[in-house]
Amino acid sequence: HAGGRTVLDAVEAGLSLGAHALADSRAVLSAYGNMSSATVMFVLKRMMEAGHEAAKRGMAMAFGPGMVAETFRFSVAG
Repeated sequence: HAGGRTVLDAVEAGLSLGAHALADSRAVLSAYGNMSSATVMFVLKRMMEAGHEAAKRGMAMAFGPGMVAETFRFSVAG
């Protein structure tokens, strides 16, 4: 979330997500600040450690400086 809270708010509104959907992203932003694209790994780690059901499959988006964006779908194997 290179744009910080503004980007998280826009993603939440644009995808009609509930407030809980980005709770881990917001917590990582609060704890570590804006880490750009690397944030995705911190959010995934937090989700996996908490045993969130949502961590078993989902979509991750990271926004870097300028117009850089990474998006991927994930699922837990096994």
